[in-house]
Amino acid sequence: MSNTHVVIMSFAAIALFISFVSGVAGGYLARRGGANYPDAAVQGARAFAATVLVIASVVASVAAWLKN
Repeated sequence: MSNTHVVIMSFAAIALFISFVSGVAGGYLARRGGANYPDAAVQGARAFAATVLVIASVVASVAAWLKN
């Protein structure tokens, strides 16, 4: 495996962890704001999905940049 692959996979792993933490934080903050459990879970899922979307675009950009 080349160094480029290692960098991309490491960045993706860190990004997935950050996405997980943002989802948990979104659900927690929604719950603290008075939302019931299903609404808090939906809010956490939205935060996770939004973070994954942003991180995926960044990883794709970095991957394309590193390949050139």
